[in-house]
Amino acid sequence: AFVFDIERNTAQLFIDGLLEKTSNAFTPDYTSLGKTVVGRAKYGNLPAFNGNIHEFRIWKKPLSLGEINIYAVKRLTSNT
Repeated sequence: AFVFDIERNTAQLFIDGLLEKTSNAFTPDYTSLGKTVVGRAKYGNLPAFNGNIHEFRIWKKPLSLGEINIYAVKRLTSNT
């Protein structure tokens, strides 16, 4: 899971439920308008992600490790 907290400007990467990396210098490459791109760089000529993405979810708030672990095994029933 990847968590970005815009208020704290902190990015966290969790792998198999464990915190792998934290960055306090993450700069997201997006604006409030336009498309969100997953699996490749929005700008530049970098290679695209070569693999499979099982699930992709966007939340309105940064999730805690506990919330990530709960939602990782929970089937969602709505788009809220």
